[in-house]
Amino acid sequence: MPTATRVCGFHGWLRLGRYVRKGEHGLKILTPVAMRRSEGEDAEDEAQTVTRFRVVTVFDISQTEGAPLPEHPCQALTTASERGAWLCGRLLEVACTEGVQVREGMTGLGRAHGAFIPGANTIGLAPGLSTDQAAKTLCHELAHALLHGHGDRPREEQEAEAEGVAFVVAAWAGLDTSVYSFAYVADWAGRKDGAALIRRVGSTIQRTAASIIGRLAPEETSQSA
Repeated sequence: MPTATRVCGFHGWLRLGRYVRKGEHGLKILTPVAMRRSEGEDAEDEAQTVTRFRVVTVFDISQTEGAPLPEHPCQALTTASERGAWLCGRLLEVACTEGVQVREGMTGLGRAHGAFIPGANTIGLAPGLSTDQAAKTLCHELAHALLHGHGDRPREEQEAEAEGVAFVVAAWAGLDTSVYSFAYVADWAGRKDGAALIRRVGSTIQRTAASIIGRLAPEETSQSA
């Protein structure tokens, strides 16, 4: 569906006050999941976690009916899950190894949940974020720190890359951020040729997310698979 603009899962649309029309056919995408495997046949062999992908179904807004989306359709994550707490803690450690300072409860960010400040090599997180929102925002800003320190790329590409990385890493850890992430990427992609933009940033999202996932302790997320 090259005309798709905003996509979300069936239950994600319900949370936004919309429902998928009867008879609509979903769009198939791949999402990462963590799976346990053993290196050998011996039952005592240490199990490891590997990333695999499974097919999930989403629907474009044109396939739905219901309440109009708000002007800013991103729905902040309000939950405080164990997965979110684990992911946030581990991302703080990754940021530290990269020499990036993280300031939680930073004021002066306006409506933003977070920001990366290249000159100070600092990530700021707004006060009052839920655990899950803090984890997603921290991953988004960490992606900026890893990819966009010089700021010489079009803004829509930078934002699509950062949020794409945050979605993939969060999904791998068992945290569903689709209600926020899909709308966020669609908003930035809609300012240019969205399909062309996604094609340009797709490989960068995949490579950066894989790098971050590789630095997270797999044994801690194996229970989230």
